[in-house]
Amino acid sequence: MIYTVTFNPSLDYILDLTEFERNQVNRTTGEKILPGGKGINVSIVLQNLGIDNRAICFTSGFTGEALKALLMQRDMNADFIDIANGLTRINVKMRCGDETEVNGQGPEIKSEDIAELYEKLGYLDLMHVASWQISFKRESIVNNNVYFDEHMGAGSGNGAEEEFRFLTDCRKNGLAIYYVPFVIADVAQTKSTWFKGYNEEFFINRGNTTRYIMGYVPAVLYAAYYSIRKRHQFDSDISWFKAFRLIMKGIHENRLGKKK
Repeated sequence: MIYTVTFNPSLDYILDLTEFERNQVNRTTGEKILPGGKGINVSIVLQNLGIDNRAICFTSGFTGEALKALLMQRDMNADFIDIANGLTRINVKMRCGDETEVNGQGPEIKSEDIAELYEKLGYLDLMHVASWQISFKRESIVNNNVYFDEHMGAGSGNGAEEEFRFLTDCRKNGLAIYYVPFVIADVAQTKSTWFKGYNEEFFINRGNTTRYIMGYVPAVLYAAYYSIRKRHQFDSDISWFKAFRLIMKGIHENRLGKKK
């Protein structure tokens, strides 16, 4: 399954004119409204090629409802995150010999909207799992070439999140993941072998690992989400903005990606 994400989709209102005069009433010779946005465009191409995909879009207002209707008319596998305020933008494209475009702004996306995106992608649920909480069928894991990445975890020097990478790979390979809310054992909470507090190294490693697992754009969004939502847990000398900058430093460093 391929997921596309369109953060600022649009209704593309296309107007054809034989001529255009400023300060006059102009009549169109043709007009149409199409769904727009880079992620949506990719999903349309994938659908035409017969490739299974899902288009996730941020929508708002009555224009957002119109966009949903257009995608449904195309029988697209689409999912939507509704934003409370604002309107899905309308982009006007006027064709009269040359083409002139006027693009709308679109709604403001807030941290809670980004959190909903991660929930739809399954990232937030997978992030809350520790390695000792995972059990699996060995045959399924081996047949799909899924493994715990040795570049991550205690002793690697790159921080944790190896279980997040493991579960993400399971999900990408179409393996079913079930949450069973039963206690089957107690684990002694001893001193961590890798966590030394929310220091600069922690945040830089966080940036490296999230880019390694998610890719660049989702990792940047996660950096903003994590810095704001988790700020109350940070050491007193680490502001949310400093945490964000350090995570971004790790994302740009891309140390783990260079080891591939």
